[in-house]
Amino acid sequence: MSESHMPVQVTADGLIALRADDSLMKRVGASDPFAAWFLTEEGRGLAEFAARSDPVYTIFNLVRYRWFSESLADAAGRYSQIIVLGAGYDTRPFHMDAFRNGGAKVFEVDVPAILKTKRRVLEANGAEMPDWVVQVPCDIGIDNIENRLRETGFVPDDPCFVMAEGLFYYLGAEAIRELVSRSGLRLAARSALRFDFWNDARTNRLNDRVFEKRGIRLFKQFPLPQEADDLRAVLMDLGYENVQVISLDSVARKYWPAPHDWTEGDGWMLVEAVVR
Repeated sequence: MSESHMPVQVTADGLIALRADDSLMKRVGASDPFAAWFLTEEGRGLAEFAARSDPVYTIFNLVRYRWFSESLADAAGRYSQIIVLGAGYDTRPFHMDAFRNGGAKVFEVDVPAILKTKRRVLEANGAEMPDWVVQVPCDIGIDNIENRLRETGFVPDDPCFVMAEGLFYYLGAEAIRELVSRSGLRLAARSALRFDFWNDARTNRLNDRVFEKRGIRLFKQFPLPQEADDLRAVLMDLGYENVQVISLDSVARKYWPAPHDWTEGDGWMLVEAVVR
């Protein structure tokens, strides 16, 4: 990978480098038994670069992984349909007991190349695609997600759980507004949405550091209000209820044992909401 070019999908390799480290995963109380299959030297290098650029990169990504893992496990017992936007090399629906023992169907949405590589790596290691996982090749922000989901068996009239973990930093403003406003997915009542975002200060700070080393500004700004009360009000106006806006910093302090470094831990938020 050249210094001036960092494809967005390569960031999945960096997260894999974290999840493949059993000692780190044990510290946060999480696991990913398939992560090592996807580990690359490029991914290791990206994780090291990201950790140098962002003091909370390692801790916060692992804590976020646990938070969303618990969300998925809970959703598997509540919903018959789960949409994972920007699924990348996430294999939780493949190995978590909540999915093996439940009846939820998981629709993994990502660009065709990522999903194809994911299937190839799994099959090369003797892991077949579970019946409850459906791959939905789609370029979020360009393709019509609703149509792609329908084509793969998604039932729009049934409530579902939608997860966008680590996705909104790479999407344009229009795509995010469309997803959050529900016009892109047309979610049924009682559906749930969970996502995370960065505030402008964090986004700008990290973009400046990446630009200095790699010559690109990789991250997009979150286009909705960023203060918790303001964002909550907007989401309620859009038809959501039970809206929670939580700082990832507060979750990290609960999940990650000392010693730790909370330098620049502000500005990373978790959001959950239910469609009225």
